[in-house]
Amino acid sequence: MAEYDVVGDLHGCLNTLQTLLDELGYDGDGRHPDGRRLAFVGDLVNRGRFSEETFTFVMRLVGSGRASTVRGNQDVAWAEQNPGLGRWIASMPLQLLLDDGRLLVIHAAVTAEVIGRTDDAAERWCLHGNESEAGVRPDWQATYDGEPFAVAGHSVVKEPRFRDAGGGSVIIDTGASHGAAAQDRFTGEAFTGYLSALRWPERTTVSAKTDPRDLAS
Repeated sequence: MAEYDVVGDLHGCLNTLQTLLDELGYDGDGRHPDGRRLAFVGDLVNRGRFSEETFTFVMRLVGSGRASTVRGNQDVAWAEQNPGLGRWIASMPLQLLLDDGRLLVIHAAVTAEVIGRTDDAAERWCLHGNESEAGVRPDWQATYDGEPFAVAGHSVVKEPRFRDAGGGSVIIDTGASHGAAAQDRFTGEAFTGYLSALRWPERTTVSAKTDPRDLAS
């Protein structure tokens, strides 16, 4: 069974990411002594101070074969303002099926019917969580019936939100770029954001406090 560390939404928080990688046992080049690999749920950019630096760092890890990442809705929006990096962003997949299909990484949400697909419906689910025109997002975890264990970001949660439906799932966007203004998307509870990662196959999480240097003034 392959071993992964799946990192939540970065939003330009490069210093915080480096702290988390150290907590997870990686060196500055994304190497792990036990051969673990990194994966990212997308939204590498926007909100924090170091979007371009964070994006370049993650893409360097991807290029070295030490990491993989899906694209998030903020990455797609950012590409429109940074056309020079658009090729990289276009190359980021909507979904990652890892560990022989046991682990699924997406940005926002998924349903069993769109696993492995790249059509418009799959893109809507993976990037936006099938959000309606009124801005309503269904609780996809409650009805998830896919076989892989699914890891997503996009929805800010006070602590990683595990659910058992289907093969299981977790949301790991713990609001790193929001500072003290973070708010749980499901409960409305306010909290101070931080960065989280899921360890696979352990299904445990590791976190790091947001470095204040990363927060936009």
